[in-house]
Amino acid sequence: MLFLPYSAWGHVSPMLAVVAELTGRGVPVRMVAGSAYRSAIEAVGAEAVVPAVEHEVRVPPGWRPMELIERSGIWRRRRIAWTATRYAVTAELRRDRPDVCVVDPHVPWGSRLVSRYGVPVVPLWTTHARTAQSGGPVLVNALPELQPGRSRFGPGVHFVGPLVGAVLPGDRDVSWLSGSDRTLVVATGTVFARPAEFFRNIVDAFTGTGWTVILATARLPVEHLGVLPRNVHAHRWIPQSMALERASVFLTHAGMNSVHEAVLAGVPMISAPHSREQRLTAARLRELGVAVPLGHWSELVGQAARMTSDPLVHQSSQRMKSRAAAAGGAVSAADLLLEIADRR
Repeated sequence: MLFLPYSAWGHVSPMLAVVAELTGRGVPVRMVAGSAYRSAIEAVGAEAVVPAVEHEVRVPPGWRPMELIERSGIWRRRRIAWTATRYAVTAELRRDRPDVCVVDPHVPWGSRLVSRYGVPVVPLWTTHARTAQSGGPVLVNALPELQPGRSRFGPGVHFVGPLVGAVLPGDRDVSWLSGSDRTLVVATGTVFARPAEFFRNIVDAFTGTGWTVILATARLPVEHLGVLPRNVHAHRWIPQSMALERASVFLTHAGMNSVHEAVLAGVPMISAPHSREQRLTAARLRELGVAVPLGHWSELVGQAARMTSDPLVHQSSQRMKSRAAAAGGAVSAADLLLEIADRR
């Protein structure tokens, strides 16, 4: 099988969960993605196909003149990278035609290119599905409860639930993870940059409290935050699922992968979405009783405390956790893909 993700960790990671399930069953898999993901792809037993030009995925935090210039350069380099990726995919299709190709719909040309070679295409939405109709099976990395307009989607759209478990190889020293009864984990994704002021407001709010705070600053260097109190630990990257196992509350951008990890850990959330997609997810989480939107900074400690003590929030979180654990995830996705391959 051949997998074609949008080359960003939030899109590669769900596919890797499915790839790991397939390779565990002895199915040979190739994935076309940037060099940053080579080691993660190979770690799950798949072949990494790396295009000649890297695919840069990030969004600067503001709209000042220099940031506008930066945005323009990112888009220009992205178009060049997509040309290189098309060449890489074409070469793979000609070298060894796969039985099935799993394509991220965020790669706009992917399905058309693969279809020209007569290979069945299975779209895999890594967040909300945006098209209700499809000529064939569609996989969605989400619980149906999190899909806006769920009633519009027919039986061919399979909400397989959380596709989680893939991790980037690297430093696994997590001795700084605390066992505090009150721990706030803050992670707001790697695509949309957050300014230092965002994290500093959190630091100031929790200074002198009995809370332990773990910050993942992503693209922002930790030193930009200044001096931190002893109860705050800041890192550019954290093993998020491991941190959530010890968390009381999760302040999140409401990206689908982060939401799934929190749901599976039974951790209530405070949402600070950035994109429209994240705002839709945050709204559904609020309706489901497992999250509240971030209020004023002066209210943050009180919000976190209420989320940990409210019995209704706890009940809702446990209910969602059970639902997510039973959804099938990568096993269901792999079963469907093998069924399609067997028809060939």
